[in-house]
Amino acid sequence: MGRILAIDYGEKNIGLAISDELQIIASPLDVIKNDDRFLERLKKLYEYYKFEKIVVGYPETPSPRKSQEKVKEFGQRIKDFLSIEVVYYNEAFTTVYARNFLSSLGQKEKKIKKIIDKIAAQKILEDYLKNKPQDGV
Repeated sequence: MGRILAIDYGEKNIGLAISDELQIIASPLDVIKNDDRFLERLKKLYEYYKFEKIVVGYPETPSPRKSQEKVKEFGQRIKDFLSIEVVYYNEAFTTVYARNFLSSLGQKEKKIKKIIDKIAAQKILEDYLKNKPQDGV
């Protein structure tokens, strides 16, 4: 087994979370700008952490939305750039969860805005790890 990286996609910022090598624990990693240098930053993280898969939060809705198309295009760019498996996982309410969690810890709004995306990515990864098919079962 190897690490898994999770991404909470945003047009301005991208939240990142990473699993341990046994794919049990999801930890918030970073928030980086969604700009022209994103793929190069992602490549450096890939070289350092050697993750085997990327899970991208996907806004599942009953009817197609433009945000879904953007997320799929984003995931395809990553897949083409790194030649790595990219899977999509429902991100329903992860940002709401992250905001409520941080608020319950007494975090101020300014701090919440800085880290909410990586906490949302952590929640996506936690849910994915909890619900992914287990090998040999």
